[in-house]
Amino acid sequence: MSKIIDYILQGEHPLELLKLIATLATAYFTVRWSLKKVLQEKKWERKSDAYSRIIESLHHLKRVTFLYLVIEQEQRRLSDEKRRELDERSRKARNELEKFKDMGLFIISEHATDSLNQLWKKLEECSANFENGESMEEILEKQLLAVENCLTEMKLLANKELGN
Repeated sequence: MSKIIDYILQGEHPLELLKLIATLATAYFTVRWSLKKVLQEKKWERKSDAYSRIIESLHHLKRVTFLYLVIEQEQRRLSDEKRRELDERSRKARNELEKFKDMGLFIISEHATDSLNQLWKKLEECSANFENGESMEEILEKQLLAVENCLTEMKLLANKELGN
C-alpha cells in the first residue's frame, strides 16, 4: 500500500489522483451502503406483509370458530349457504396459515414458525378427538383457545421482530 502512495505522490498531479481515488472510494461505499439499506427495507416489507397476513388469517379463523361455537351452544341450525360461507372463510384462513407454516424461516422467525406448527398440531388433535367421540362444543372451545393463543403470540412476535 505504501508503494502505491509513493507512486502517486511522485506523479505529475498527485493531489488530483488522490482526490479521484477518494471520490471513487466514497462512491463505492455510498452505493454499497444504499444497496444494503434497500435490501433491508425490502426484507422488512416482506416480513411485515407476512405477519399481517398471518394475523389476519388467525383473526378469520378465530371468528369462524367462535361463530360455530355459539351456534353449537345455542343449538341453532345454519342454512346451507351460511355454512358454506363460513366453511369457505375457514378454508381460506387455514390455507394461508399452512402456506406460511410451510415457508417458515424463509420469511418469519423461528418462534413464529413454531407457534404456527403448534397451532396446526392442536387443530389436528381436535380433529382426532372428534373422531374419538368428543363433543363438538368441547372441540370448538379447544380450537378457539388454540387460535386465540397463537394470535396473541403472533402479534407479540411481529411487534418484536418488526421493531414496533
